[in-house]
Amino acid sequence: MTRIYLAECYWPDVSEALLAEAAERVERAAARLRDDGADVGHLGTVLMAADEIVFCLFRGREQDVRELSLAAGLPFERVVGAEWLEPAAQ
Repeated sequence: MTRIYLAECYWPDVSEALLAEAAERVERAAARLRDDGADVGHLGTVLMAADEIVFCLFRGREQDVRELSLAAGLPFERVVGAEWLEPAAQ
């Protein structure tokens, strides 16, 4: 199991275009943090447009994930820890 963090964003009127712009900001912010020595990375994003919810998945320390999310301008409500489970080999 890998420890990950999820930034939960309630995002009224979110669109794929807005999310694509945010993803670019996330990548730039992650690169700056890594340049400063943080071990943080963006694993992916889930958009639930009908509910105006976005989940951004990250690896790294919670503090770094919060800093990255703030730097990228994500409208997150909270950052929560989670566990990533890979499917068992078939």
